[in-house]
Amino acid sequence: MSNCRTEFIRNCAALALALALAGACRREPTPPAVSTLAPWPVEVLATCNGEAIRRDDVQVLLQPDETAQVARQSAGLELALDGAVVWQALSAADRRQVTAAVQQEQARQEQLHGTPQNWLANLRQHGQSLAAWQLAVRTDRGLDVLNHAALELPIDASVVNQRWSKTRGRFVQSEQVLLSELVVPQSSADGEQRLAEARQRLSNGEAFSSVAAALSQVPSAPAGGDRGWTGVDRLDPRLARALAGLRPGQLSTAVRTDFGWHLLLLRDRRPAQALDWAQARPLVEALLRNERAFVLRRHKLAELRNAARIVLAPPQVR
Repeated sequence: MSNCRTEFIRNCAALALALALAGACRREPTPPAVSTLAPWPVEVLATCNGEAIRRDDVQVLLQPDETAQVARQSAGLELALDGAVVWQALSAADRRQVTAAVQQEQARQEQLHGTPQNWLANLRQHGQSLAAWQLAVRTDRGLDVLNHAALELPIDASVVNQRWSKTRGRFVQSEQVLLSELVVPQSSADGEQRLAEARQRLSNGEAFSSVAAALSQVPSAPAGGDRGWTGVDRLDPRLARALAGLRPGQLSTAVRTDFGWHLLLLRDRRPAQALDWAQARPLVEALLRNERAFVLRRHKLAELRNAARIVLAPPQVR
């Protein structure tokens, strides 16, 4: 009886081991976690579906003063690998479309900041390189192209109504101000001279619009500095504080931000107000579309990562 029991236990153990080995053979290999040591010991850090991810390619994604940090290096390698799997999934026509979209967005950002130099300075202040920004936007736009059909699906009206009924208190138009601006960026070679001249001409009674058209260095200058209606919550906090005590028709003192020096003319003010259904509906739909896009991007990226053949360079032997 004892021998039978022992034999039965052995057979069960053998069967369990066989099933485990069979399952391991069927299981798809999981791409390794993205990590590496500092300093990077090899030129090729990884391959993604056979395409080399080189040390120099990843190095340009990082700020020069941060390249010695292991966490930043790991993040840069992960960004490069994600960009590679998305780019490889795009057709030639899609790649041209995505490249054009990145160029358009870059031009828009440069215009918003006045000059390309101002925009690059803003990127540096936020710890981002131009190459990293371009790769992140390219990856994001590429995922949108891959998810185009799903993104274009209509949003069910009942879902829109349900979100509105739950969050209607959030759909409030903030206090609005009608502004004209005169801006001298920090990167301007003659910035101090322009600011002094602007103050002098305004103190002499010259119209703000003509002074801004002559001396301001942002896209609103040709329109006399007209910035239009702007939500106070969308302004730099330093600008919002400068406007807080002003009445329509009054001029702010010179305000310094990370971008440069600002002189603001407050032309009118509207109080905050809750939006009704007709006003809020486009915002509710936009919110739902953004949420859907975020989820689709995350799922598509996970799908591409899992299907990719990612091989990391072996760690440095110490």
